[in-house]
Amino acid sequence: MVKICSRRSVEGSSLRRSSSGAGYAPVRDSRSAGEMVLGEDIVVGWLCTGLISPFWQSLVDKPTKSQWHRYDAYADRVRTITFNENSYIMRQRNTAITAELIDTLVNLHPQSAFCPPKLRKMDWMTTGTESSFAMVPFLCDTLEDLGVYLYAGTEVARELIEQVAGRTPGLKSLCLDLPSGLQNPLVLWLSKSPLLESLSLPANYQKTGMLRALGSLVNLKRLKLGYDVDSEDERTAQCPSFNPTPAFPRLETLEIGAPLDRLAQTFQTPEQFGQLKQVVLSSANPTPEWLLNLSTAVARRCLGVIAITLDLWFSDPSRTCRLSFQHIRPFLACHSLKILNFETSNPFSVDEQDLEDMAQAWPGIEELNLSPRPDEDMHRGGFPLRYLPIAAGLFPALKRLRIYLDPMGGGLEFDYKIIPSSEFQSLEVLDIGASSVPSNDPVALGFIIGALCKHEIRIVGEFESLERYSSETDLEWSKVQDVVTKLVKSKRTIHEDWTITRKPQTARF
Repeated sequence: MVKICSRRSVEGSSLRRSSSGAGYAPVRDSRSAGEMVLGEDIVVGWLCTGLISPFWQSLVDKPTKSQWHRYDAYADRVRTITFNENSYIMRQRNTAITAELIDTLVNLHPQSAFCPPKLRKMDWMTTGTESSFAMVPFLCDTLEDLGVYLYAGTEVARELIEQVAGRTPGLKSLCLDLPSGLQNPLVLWLSKSPLLESLSLPANYQKTGMLRALGSLVNLKRLKLGYDVDSEDERTAQCPSFNPTPAFPRLETLEIGAPLDRLAQTFQTPEQFGQLKQVVLSSANPTPEWLLNLSTAVARRCLGVIAITLDLWFSDPSRTCRLSFQHIRPFLACHSLKILNFETSNPFSVDEQDLEDMAQAWPGIEELNLSPRPDEDMHRGGFPLRYLPIAAGLFPALKRLRIYLDPMGGGLEFDYKIIPSSEFQSLEVLDIGASSVPSNDPVALGFIIGALCKHEIRIVGEFESLERYSSETDLEWSKVQDVVTKLVKSKRTIHEDWTITRKPQTARF
């Protein structure tokens, strides 16, 4: 599907068939012409982008001057192009976008200005050879944000990347999903995109030559390097040393996957990672020792980090192991931390002392993710329900809490005080992941959670989407949400009644 989006869209606008039968025109509302919707949901028939309505039935007859004028008027307002060859509507219409068609249209344009002059962003996803090359005319010096997702084979991708180099000097953000083996043309393209601030590369490109080329991108603020756990050269090629280059003087976000021991080596390099604000790390088959080594290395190099994400999983079930807060305890040295995301196949274990240490080390923590979605056969352990009041009193800035409620963690004796001694002051979302309702008592759980919340919260979890959960489970969590919402509203009403100052009334005789 191709979507053409103006920078500002107007709510309630729609498309209508033009009276001339020449195609689709945007419908104006009461707002100014500058806010006119330009077909945010235009779906193209056989013509490439919807920028040109189907003015003619074939390319035998050249478009008229008035038709090109209409095209130019549309194109001048276009900021974003999204092409997805695999979209449902595209398949339904059985359409094909070809490089030949685009070349013909480029040659037919009176000023050879087929590309929208103010195009800023484009996403192009395709599995076809012709449709891959059809995007080339839209690669221009005004483009700042580009996503290319090619699944048409290595040779097609190689030829395309060779054509692209030098056409996008203004790129600031680039996201790629390509076959392996394209390092040389990709290095050439990157060397001609000096303004890049955000770069996402697919798996199998963690090579020394590629990293050396990245060193020339002095404006880079975000770098993502994909990770292929099944790669034959996983141990030796992925995540090579960043030392001594590149320096990444402005890098703020690093997202990288590799074996844990190699990730630890990455963060044992000099101070080029000292300015990182966000670290996203992924790895397969972790061990407690490797995880402790990694967290120690990250904490030493990134004391000012604000967000840390660890995504760990087991590709081999026989290698599974228990991970706990003890294995990431070195992160307590990062006192500016506001977000900690820890995802693994097992429930993540913490105790009361761990919570107290977190609160002391991270007074501004806003998001705490403690592996709320363990694998089905790993539903043992997790976050005991009795820890919720403790967490409520320790984390005043916490906005999002993601936990897996320990099914064996015992219940909580509720004293029916709807205004307890401690409350979550800022909590907005409680993500209980794959948790079930303890003791199958949603009303009691709703009272427990609601009493601990100062404001209304939203409870989310896998029960919202996974078919393996029965409708009974859905209903239980729905009841929990209802009780929590009603209880918080009641608390607010009580508070307002207590704080309203009534005017003294003068007695009349």
